[in-house]
Amino acid sequence: MGETDRGPPVVVCDAGPRIHMDELVPLDLLADFPAVLVPDDVRREVRRHRPKMSSLHLKRSLLDDVVRKAEELP
Repeated sequence: MGETDRGPPVVVCDAGPRIHMDELVPLDLLADFPAVLVPDDVRREVRRHRPKMSSLHLKRSLLDDVVRKAEELP
């Protein structure tokens, strides 16, 4: 299979980079990839070191769309 025959890349996250990405930049940057795999061990480690205050996380573009539509309401 040649370089151009490959499909889009799949990302497999490790805990360290995942934790620091969350600290520094929005994770919606990962939305450019067709799949982001987070193994169970990584998920547990991230939860232990970077607990979230909320279980609801919206992609920034979706949040922007919701705010824009709300502002258009009479």
